[in-house]
Amino acid sequence: MDSNNDGRADIAYAGDIEGDMWRFDLSAETAAGWKVDYKIYDGPASQPITVAPDVTTHPQTGFLVLFGTGRLYTVTDILDASQQVILGIQDTGTEPEEKGLIERELSVDTIYSGGGQTAAVRTFKTSIAIDWADYNGWQVKLPAGERLLTAPILRAGRLKSTITNPNGYANWLLEVRFDEG
Repeated sequence: MDSNNDGRADIAYAGDIEGDMWRFDLSAETAAGWKVDYKIYDGPASQPITVAPDVTTHPQTGFLVLFGTGRLYTVTDILDASQQVILGIQDTGTEPEEKGLIERELSVDTIYSGGGQTAAVRTFKTSIAIDWADYNGWQVKLPAGERLLTAPILRAGRLKSTITNPNGYANWLLEVRFDEG
């Protein structure tokens, strides 16, 4: 991220296999001066972050870091049914205090038919506005076995990503409002 509009990246974000998301300070003139700033999200090891996040300006202050969890590195990962999540975490520029995340709940599969097509569709059950003074961000819990394996993309105010269940051979397109989940 170029936080000061000088044409150079001065902030970077990266997740790790232990489920944590980190902020890096790249503002020094040389790589020798770059450093880990702080952890913006402390997740469980059962929810590894294996793809790059997308980052945008937060509607109030700082940045909103958008990412998901899940992995598919080994044969045993195919059968892994641990719950994974999609998240939007605010970074205000200082190490965050733990305030929690507001949860967005997906509906069960609903069969939709129209225009000669039939498809299973999920919608969000909750639509409570986030009070950013009370929460660090939002999360969407995915059904067992489903995970995010491709980098999310922010387009037209919506976070878009493919959700995969390698055991059920299913893929979903997930689309959520970036600022509310």
